[in-house]
Amino acid sequence: MRFALITLGVFVCFGIFSNFLASSSPIYCTYKGKSYFPAFQEKIMIDGVLQSSEQQNWRELDLESVIWPLIPYGKGIDMDHRTISPFGEQKTYSGESIPMRERHWLGTGRNGLDILAVIIRGSRRALSVGIFTMLLAGIIGILFGSFAGYFQDHKLLLKRASLYLLIPAFILGGFYAFYVRRFNFQTAEGAASLIWETCLSLLIFGLFIVAFFQLGKRMYWGKYLQERIPLKLDSFISRFMELIQSLPPLLLILSLAAFFDSQNIWFVMLIIALVSWMGIARVVRGEMMSVSEREFIQAGKALGLKPLQILFRHVLPNSLASVWPMLAFGLGSAILAEATLSFLALIEDSQNSWGGMLTEGKLVRQHWWIALFPGISIFLCVFAFNIIGEKLRDFLDPKSQ
Repeated sequence: MRFALITLGVFVCFGIFSNFLASSSPIYCTYKGKSYFPAFQEKIMIDGVLQSSEQQNWRELDLESVIWPLIPYGKGIDMDHRTISPFGEQKTYSGESIPMRERHWLGTGRNGLDILAVIIRGSRRALSVGIFTMLLAGIIGILFGSFAGYFQDHKLLLKRASLYLLIPAFILGGFYAFYVRRFNFQTAEGAASLIWETCLSLLIFGLFIVAFFQLGKRMYWGKYLQERIPLKLDSFISRFMELIQSLPPLLLILSLAAFFDSQNIWFVMLIIALVSWMGIARVVRGEMMSVSEREFIQAGKALGLKPLQILFRHVLPNSLASVWPMLAFGLGSAILAEATLSFLALIEDSQNSWGGMLTEGKLVRQHWWIALFPGISIFLCVFAFNIIGEKLRDFLDPKSQ
């Protein structure tokens, strides 16, 4: 457990301080009497033109004072530093010796990317994918599992008219919210834009559901359609989860990515989350069925508490103990999924990720260091999350103690 925590802590530090550890831009510098800190986030005026830090080659400037990162290489491609071995004397493509301060400690790839810089900067990407996807997958899984386990197949009564109208509501809502608006997902830039488009699509989908449900609830459709019948929510959600789980996860991710035709990293995170919530939902469903029959829940019903109030304030908090190990295991799986998609070049800027370096290592097998060190990083990160998940499961399981 200590090894897993130390390993994870190292990768977290890499992710948080990646720009301070590995960047072709200085941490601090003074140019023409003006100080820049942190310089990698600043814009600088060069010959009357305002340029971003990544566009500017800082080494060409006459800097008055400068503090460089520990690894003076970033996301840029240096064609003069291609496929340099991590051992022995290192020389540029033109034959000049590389000084010790600028040494490539883990070598470089064919395109000149420093392997150690890719590992440091790739850790931010890997951890971001894991945390974002499992946060979203956890929310979806908890909601679906809660409703399925608490209401089951007989506790939620609806009018036949409302129930039947939910079928066209799902079809039309899904068509307009996700199919018609798929181009909005393709053109979304950054996390904020993608989250906004997702929330807008979910709002449109929810409006269809509410509108059709209220239509069936408020209008008179005859005695037969006004009869209240149980909504078999548990059976529907369980069959839906079985349908998704019957498909290979990677095939499902590739199909969704091809359907929406987007290589946006944030959109790929959303797709991974949409195929990762079923295990959490099953665990929550089982816990919910057990907790919902206990005495304090029956007492809440006797006091007249509303079903949703009982569900979210009393049943759900007592059913989440088994979710935390699932989230830890899921973090490792999400990182592995991102590395796989980067290996297949299905995500933008894949060359600056761990999986992307494995692709390059496959093409030039004699340069073993290109694939070895990113592969070790993937293994250690996934292994650390799996160990933490095992320990959390043992700690939260009373039987194991």
